[in-house]
Amino acid sequence: MLSSHHLRHIEEIVVAPLVNDAAKTLGGLEIAVEIEGETLTLVISELFSLTPTGLRSAVDNLGYLEDDIRRAVDRLFTGF
Repeated sequence: MLSSHHLRHIEEIVVAPLVNDAAKTLGGLEIAVEIEGETLTLVISELFSLTPTGLRSAVDNLGYLEDDIRRAVDRLFTGF
């Protein structure tokens, strides 16, 4: 979930998919992460929204990547 905690009144949340594509070239809109020993790619360019009931339970917290995620979101919307 990438939505801000300031937007709790909104019924949908913004998420970015995690894909299992180790061969994918990482650019400015993808972030490599490791979850439970598996290397995955967080794909910021494929953001989408859904209701929280569409989510499974959390498997990890990527808060330690907050700066990388912010840079990728900025690049997606501003080009920088």
